[in-house]
Amino acid sequence: QYLAQDFGDDVHVVTAEEVVPNPPGKWRVPSATIPTKPTATIPIHYTPGIKCPGYRLLTLSFDWKGKLPRLLWNERPDIVHVSSPGLLVFPAVFWCRLMQIPLVCSYHTHLPRYVHSHFSSWVAKCLEPVLWCLIRMVLNLADLTLVTSPQIQQELVDHGVTKTEVWLKGIDANRFHPKHFDREMRRRMLGSNSHDTADNAAATEFLMVYVGRLSHEKRLADLLPILQKMADDARLCFVGAGPQERELRQYFARTNTIFMGQLQGDELSQAFASADVFVMPSDSETLGFVVLESMAAGCP
Repeated sequence: QYLAQDFGDDVHVVTAEEVVPNPPGKWRVPSATIPTKPTATIPIHYTPGIKCPGYRLLTLSFDWKGKLPRLLWNERPDIVHVSSPGLLVFPAVFWCRLMQIPLVCSYHTHLPRYVHSHFSSWVAKCLEPVLWCLIRMVLNLADLTLVTSPQIQQELVDHGVTKTEVWLKGIDANRFHPKHFDREMRRRMLGSNSHDTADNAAATEFLMVYVGRLSHEKRLADLLPILQKMADDARLCFVGAGPQERELRQYFARTNTIFMGQLQGDELSQAFASADVFVMPSDSETLGFVVLESMAAGCP
């Protein structure tokens, strides 16, 4: 986004095909620093993929139709950035090494930790060294691996990954800001049984919010005993979707819990700014952008 708009670089995005009618072929990006600057356009190239078993919101692709090498050959990029782990990282590494194109990987999803949330203990113990072997093999073929924290960097180094750097990250402090507090959004998050109304600025309920994927590795079920120990005016709101949503709806039934589904844009900004506290029990994050976003929005 910033390379294309604020620096004028030619940027292309390659991603797994979205199973939606007429997916966008271009991403129009406004300037983050110069509001009057013309909008930049980033072409989006879709490669066919398959839905991840057990998580239909995620599409995986090995690029079996060869869209990536054709794009690399035609555009001759100065550098390729690939998000890992994921299946698309394998063809990206192969073609970048073959064509001698500098390759930067960024490591976001800590799969060795995830397996302990999705499999039995003995299966996870068998899978973990296999995953580390694949991670080490792939990342060591890159010219550089960017990680989101010193702790994850040290863990990768301990498992034999070389050439790592910590990627100093940030969030949009305009998008996530206390100014986005919205009484109507807070009323929606509190649920229909709330005593708070749009005309009542001083809410009596205590509103906790979680924003993110609803899946087992997030350990969201751990929030139930905490909610049950709190006063009757405590409320919990989940913002997001995922494979565990149906299970969580049943688990939190008959409690003061609201499921908002996925929110974007202004509504997402309002959800962060309109809660009293942000909760995230996950212990498998490589960084956790939502924590930074909640802090920027004034939600502790």
